[in-house]
Amino acid sequence: MHADHGLTKPLPSPRATAPPAGGTRFAEFEAFYKDQYRRLVGFLIVVHGADLTAAEDAAQEAMRLALKNWTQLENAGAWIRTVALRNYWHSSRRDHKRQDLEQEFAAEQPETAEDPADALQIEEQMGTVLGFINALPPAQREVFLYVFDDHSPTEIAKLVGKNPATVRSLLLHARRKLAQLLGAEPAVGAETRED
Repeated sequence: MHADHGLTKPLPSPRATAPPAGGTRFAEFEAFYKDQYRRLVGFLIVVHGADLTAAEDAAQEAMRLALKNWTQLENAGAWIRTVALRNYWHSSRRDHKRQDLEQEFAAEQPETAEDPADALQIEEQMGTVLGFINALPPAQREVFLYVFDDHSPTEIAKLVGKNPATVRSLLLHARRKLAQLLGAEPAVGAETRED
C-alpha cells in the first residue's frame, strides 16, 4: 500500500496563479512556512547530505510551489518534503553533470605555455596562420577548415553539398596557396586524404 503524501488531488498547471495575498488561507500558509522552513532545510541537510545553500534553494522553491498550490494540498508537510527532495536531487544531478563536463573540457584542453612570452608568441603565430587561412578564396577556406575538425573529403562534401572530387581539388589548391603564402613546399602526401 502506498502513502499518498498529500498528493491525492492533481496539481494545477504551472501557469496557475498564487492565492491572493490576505485571507485565512494566506495566514495558514504563513504559519506553515514559519513552522516548517527551518525543519525542511534541516531535513535536507541531515537526512540527505545537502549543503546549506542547496538545501535553502530546494526548500525555497518547494515553498514557492506550496504557496502556489496551497488550496489543493491535503498533507502539506509530506508534500513539501517530497517536492523539496526532488528539487534537491534535480539540482544536485545538474550540478554534477556541469562539473563532469567542466572537468572533461579542462582535460581536453592542451597544456598552455607557462612563460607569458611563449604564450604571446603562440598567440601571434595563431593570428598569422588565421590570416593566411582567411586569405584563401571562400570555397577553399570553407573546406579547409573542416579538415581541422578531422572530416574526410567525403564527409566535407556531404556537409557543404559538393562532389567529393571537387572537395579534394579545393583542398589541394588551398594547401598549395597556404604553402606559397608560408614560403614552403606542401608536404608530400598532404594534398589529399583518402576516405
